[in-house]
Amino acid sequence: MTHSKPDDDTSNIDPSVADEVARAMEPYRGVMPPEVQQTMEEILTHALLTHPIGSLLMNRVKPRAERIRSGVEQADGSAAHEATKKAGSK
Repeated sequence: MTHSKPDDDTSNIDPSVADEVARAMEPYRGVMPPEVQQTMEEILTHALLTHPIGSLLMNRVKPRAERIRSGVEQADGSAAHEATKKAGSK
């Protein structure tokens, strides 16, 4: 049985996804043929990027922005300027 490769361009994979795939594949290195490992990596990467559960799991393991000071942060890690301005202008 052959599997078709996912259509996704894997050259721009988020480093956290690539790290998780590498970590998951570590027990199979040297045990399975390279072409089987490559297929498993492609399937796992595709699932982590496109499946709703895989995407949810990747959002949980992604590194979070380091908090420099207390305050409100947006999802992308940048501080919410309006909240900071209001808090400091008493």
